[in-house]
Amino acid sequence: RFQFEPPLRQPERIVELADAAAGYDGRSVISGVSLTLTRADRLAVIGVNGAGKTTLAKLLVGELEALAGERRAARDIVIGYFAQHQVELLRPDETPLAMLMRLYRGEREQRLRDFLGRFGFAGERAGRPIGPLSGGEKSRLALAALVKRRPNLLVLDEPTNHLDLEMRRSLVMALQSYEGALVIVAHDRALLSACADRILVVADGSVREFDGDLEDYRQHKLKEERGRRGAPERPSRRDARRNEAQAREAQHKRLRPHLREIEKIEARMTELTRAAGKARAELADPALYDGAGRSERLQALTIAEARLTEALAQAEDDWLHASARLEAARGESGT
Repeated sequence: RFQFEPPLRQPERIVELADAAAGYDGRSVISGVSLTLTRADRLAVIGVNGAGKTTLAKLLVGELEALAGERRAARDIVIGYFAQHQVELLRPDETPLAMLMRLYRGEREQRLRDFLGRFGFAGERAGRPIGPLSGGEKSRLALAALVKRRPNLLVLDEPTNHLDLEMRRSLVMALQSYEGALVIVAHDRALLSACADRILVVADGSVREFDGDLEDYRQHKLKEERGRRGAPERPSRRDARRNEAQAREAQHKRLRPHLREIEKIEARMTELTRAAGKARAELADPALYDGAGRSERLQALTIAEARLTEALAQAEDDWLHASARLEAARGESGT
């Protein structure tokens, strides 16, 4: 188990974006973004894949320059940025210990060994080459290097990918006590619910704050989609009714596969929510922790609850993607 030490410096305003745009090769992915990050902020960034969530993260940490508008950062800013591409930049022939000794010159070797031990690199594991490590082990190592910096702005892009259950829980606990500004880009609903208290939605090239929690947002999207499905047709002139009826039928045929897909996903989400709730109820039962022979049942329930939570997060991501495909199909048909 690990924890973030308090940042050495904590400016009140850490990063400000003023009508900013960002993208690649001169083309904007997001634009008109105005946002102020203070040291107390804990933001969840959500949206379908390709909407621009990672682009926003890179703009916040300064990896991308603003194509328009302005990004202003505090003079004392210390950034901790975790993303998959940084894991891929680890030197394969280096060892975890050698990496930290290179990054934190002057730190005593034993202190670095003790620090690495909290991330699963105790003893001789600290001296093994990074190259053969698994994806999860490399993610843990990149996270360790980030924690060591004592950042006052922490931006995490899909941090739980490849992490095992124990490390995910350690990360959640550490983030809950972290004292700086926090921005999490993730599909892991459990992580976002536990660690963030504000939601930024990236969609249609813009970034806006949603007034509510993740469950409120899911219900909002469901209501929005069902409202569109049940919207009444506009009245037409008498001589055009036949043509419009044919057009509606053709449109329905085009949209039917997408609607069925969404219905199936919603049914799966309902079942997963029910199963996860049942597992959590059993885990909350004090009788589960009394008496001998309970450890196996406790372990099985813990694993089942984690898998159900992960499956539910994936189903919600599937739902967002399916809704985006439905919107694209509607756009092609002019509705």
